[in-house]
Amino acid sequence: MQNTKSYIIFSPEFYENTESQNQAAIEQLKETLRTNKIHYKEANGMYKGVKETSFIVGSEHETLVLELANKYNQHSVLYFQPNGDASLRILETNKVTPIGKLKAVDKETALNNHEGFTSFNGKYFIVV
Repeated sequence: MQNTKSYIIFSPEFYENTESQNQAAIEQLKETLRTNKIHYKEANGMYKGVKETSFIVGSEHETLVLELANKYNQHSVLYFQPNGDASLRILETNKVTPIGKLKAVDKETALNNHEGFTSFNGKYFIVV
C-alpha cells in the first residue's frame, strides 16, 4: 500500500453474528461513513482465522473509527503508517502495540498466513 498518510483498517463484522447481521452492519457502516463524508476503501481479509469485510480510512478519523469499532464489538483496529509500520489497538485496554510492517505478498502467501491478511484492488498484504 503506497501512501503518504496513516490509515486505520477495521471491520463491522462480528464472529458471533449471523451472515445477515454482518451484512446489515456493513451497509450501516457504509452509510455512516458516507453521511460523515469520510472517504473509505472496502477490503476483504481475515483476522484470527475469520474472514471479514474491512474498511480502510484515514487516521484523521480515529475518534469516529474507535466509536464505530466499539459499537460493532471489535477486538481491535489496525493502524499503518506511510513507511509500512503497523500497530494494533486493543479496544478493551486501549493499548497500541507495534506489530511489524505491512508487506505486499502473493495471494497464496496471504491465504496461508494464520494471523490474517488484507486484500483490496487485487493486492494482498500481511504484517511481518
